[in-house]
Amino acid sequence: MAALAAVLALTGCEPIIPGLPNLPGLPGLPGTSISGATPMATVADSATPSGGTPTLTVSEETFSIDTPYPVDTTAEVPVLRGASTEVGQAFNGGFETQMTNLVAQVAAMGVQFASYGAETSCTQDQRDGHNIATVWSQTTANIYQTYATALTMWSFQMDCGVVNHVATSITIDLTTGQPGGIGQFMDPASQQFQAGVYKLAPEQCSLIDTSELMANVEAWSPTPDGLLVAWGSQYVTPGACGAIEITIPYSNIGVFDACEQAPLPAGIDSRVCGPMPKDIVQLAQVSDNWPDTVSFATASHNIGCDLSTANPIPDGHYQIQCGIIKYSFTPPAPTPGANTDYWMGNVASIQKGHTLMGISEAPFWGFQEAFDYNEPITTVQDGQAVGVGTIACVVQDIGVSCWDVTTDHGFFLTDTSYLTW
Repeated sequence: MAALAAVLALTGCEPIIPGLPNLPGLPGLPGTSISGATPMATVADSATPSGGTPTLTVSEETFSIDTPYPVDTTAEVPVLRGASTEVGQAFNGGFETQMTNLVAQVAAMGVQFASYGAETSCTQDQRDGHNIATVWSQTTANIYQTYATALTMWSFQMDCGVVNHVATSITIDLTTGQPGGIGQFMDPASQQFQAGVYKLAPEQCSLIDTSELMANVEAWSPTPDGLLVAWGSQYVTPGACGAIEITIPYSNIGVFDACEQAPLPAGIDSRVCGPMPKDIVQLAQVSDNWPDTVSFATASHNIGCDLSTANPIPDGHYQIQCGIIKYSFTPPAPTPGANTDYWMGNVASIQKGHTLMGISEAPFWGFQEAFDYNEPITTVQDGQAVGVGTIACVVQDIGVSCWDVTTDHGFFLTDTSYLTW
């Protein structure tokens, strides 16, 4: 175990294979010898700005390492070209890191496997026949909307010929170079996503526990046909099921097309449902009674909103609630189980990335305090935008629009009507 201990004492890379400790990328392993093609030195440099439309292709790279344990690798490598240098490095370099980390961990597993000796169920002939690990992959890559994205299913073989699978993915915003979050494409807890998993996963293996899959999405990638989600073998599925890949149509997710399906009013600002607007108005806390909350009001003081500034809920979403004082629309009836003594149908909110119209107990109420006691509150003029965390709002003379930039769900509120999507 001394050789393994020496390898595991190093740190520096993300653990890709569940159960393994952190390991460094291949170039950092002492004594590692790499032969054949070396994508570690070339892939990250391939995104030279061309001034045209970015392209994403998949090429095959083959290389070997001979220490600390021999590993032969044939990988389908996605290569982004024609993007900015920053975006290219984020995508190509990000994939490169995933690949080198995984191969390093396979090498460490090989060291551990070799150290087992007679303790394994393998015969000596079996061990001698598999003293070189092999790694290969299949990659699906595409440019979808403003994202370059790739999902790779890695396969590796050692343990007396048993094949294991690990799924990885990378999604980079072509406009910012920042990683895309899964919450921008789906909510794994949503009923729509669960329905898609329940329907499609059993078609591949009747032994799958779909509740386990939904709690542990291993890799994902948006495609024109839907959201591709994947799981490696044995970690969340029985080994007999092998690797699992399913494409869930966006109609079963209801995130990306939330705004497209909503009948948004004519004249609504083009920034609505987009990324966080630029040049947002800075907001302030109304009073000490509402910590971690900032508020704003329209010029008429008929609509006021509170936004949370700290401690977003566990899935990373922030919250907002907006109330309207004078209105002519018919507010919604109380939801089942609501405390009707405190029901307020004139309040729209975004919680956990989804929209509600009407609440029974407000989590914060800073703008109402400002209205009632004439305390200072930031006034946002027509055409201006605000934003905190994942929540953005635009104020117009026709009304106030707010949305979660990671899910696109939001609401439009005016004195004559309201709309949620």
